[in-house]
Amino acid sequence: MDLSALAVSIALGFQGVPATYVSPSGETRPCSVMQHQGDLRHETANRLRFGNVLELWREAVSFDVAVSDLPNPAPGGIITLEGGASYTITGSPARRDPQRLVWTLDCSFGMPVVFRSVSGNGATQNPPQHQALRLAADAPYGSNSVSLKSSYLVGQIRPGDVMTIGEGAHTVTNMAQAGGNQISALQITPPLVAQAASDDVVTPTWARDFRIHAGVSGYAAEEIAGTVVVGDMRIILMKDLLVAAGFTGDPAPTDLVIPFAAPWAVKNVSKVMQGNSVLLYDIQIRGNG
Repeated sequence: MDLSALAVSIALGFQGVPATYVSPSGETRPCSVMQHQGDLRHETANRLRFGNVLELWREAVSFDVAVSDLPNPAPGGIITLEGGASYTITGSPARRDPQRLVWTLDCSFGMPVVFRSVSGNGATQNPPQHQALRLAADAPYGSNSVSLKSSYLVGQIRPGDVMTIGEGAHTVTNMAQAGGNQISALQITPPLVAQAASDDVVTPTWARDFRIHAGVSGYAAEEIAGTVVVGDMRIILMKDLLVAAGFTGDPAPTDLVIPFAAPWAVKNVSKVMQGNSVLLYDIQIRGNG
């Protein structure tokens, strides 16, 4: 590292905020980022503060980071600030300083998550509780009915859910309830375009899954009290983003949020109002949902 790059890295280290960068492929790298002076973070109308440590900016925000700290940031990467607030890089990173030693990262609110609205419970729950899904029997070319199995499968698959079998995505047209860790006579459209064999992997896409950007944070040590336990996380869901994704109700403690690979259970939901309307939901989630 030359002296100019070292000076930039030290300056951003002193003036910036410790952060972690997660690449689109999942690689992580520590860095220090600083608010870019020309962005919307100066506008208090866009600033949302929760608890003692979490501060979010709902609209676009830009961060500066030393190239020596972060050599190859990419669109879709996620910047997580100390305290847990996350932002997704939306545009191509640019080096606008004369010496090209600083990346400017244009980011949007939050990080991608899946909000899963759960209907029913136990035998009537949709999406069902399940482990990996597979075909329970061979299914010939042209079939519009399949049977599924899993090592654990409880609940219902309903019209609008989608099952991907091989290269084809097939929409479910009937309600089918699991019994004995299997579901029989699941009607699908379009029909299978190739023969499928028993034990072939089936990948579900649930109609009650809503993909949105959300603020994601942990809880500060002083906030671990009452119903909040070590390991819980906080999710900030904007009402207008939920509606835009197709969900028009209110999140409930029966629902799930998938911020990473596995579902987290919703434990508590608090509404933040703007006048008489809901602005956002402050949601406490817990792992092993």
